[in-house]
Amino acid sequence: MGSYSISENSIKIIETLIGREISNCIEVVKTCPYGIPHGIPHGIPHGIPHGIPQVIKSYPLKDNKPFPTLYWLVCPYLCEEVAKLESKGMITYFEELIEKNSEFKKKMFMAHCTEIRVRLEILGEAITDLSPSMQSKMRNTGIGGITDFSKVKCLHLHLASFLGGQDNPVGAEVSKMIDSCCCSNFACEKYIR
Repeated sequence: MGSYSISENSIKIIETLIGREISNCIEVVKTCPYGIPHGIPHGIPHGIPHGIPQVIKSYPLKDNKPFPTLYWLVCPYLCEEVAKLESKGMITYFEELIEKNSEFKKKMFMAHCTEIRVRLEILGEAITDLSPSMQSKMRNTGIGGITDFSKVKCLHLHLASFLGGQDNPVGAEVSKMIDSCCCSNFACEKYIR
């Protein structure tokens, strides 16, 4: 999996936030401003410089199978806010926007291409060890493994991509639609105490 380093404390916090084990997290790419509470051993863990993880970067293989989702939203507050948007039909809204607005469609296409490029950079020479069909999946699927770049798989993926530093137009719009990209009351404290 390369020479990525993420501390056990960081992994434990992320697993607590998402409620399951993870095995392919390589980096915390976005944190909220809330500090790690005193109940977490050794204060702020390595890999979480300022606060609680909001977005992680994942290795593109999991259990030797393609895992094309690079950026993963782990903040319970953001996951809930995005789920509210999805329940209001915003996936359809963005698919229609991609279909009708050529400039937005072009930007979305470029976001998928960037995701592919980053994925391949992370994989490096490891891609040559994959079967031809797995290599094709890594080289040709966009954000979240989507094959039709005019479709939106889920808004969580796009917000995570945007907050992870990618120029993702759907993610940028989603970030504007939620009240804040950080809760106002340290809501995740209940998950990590």
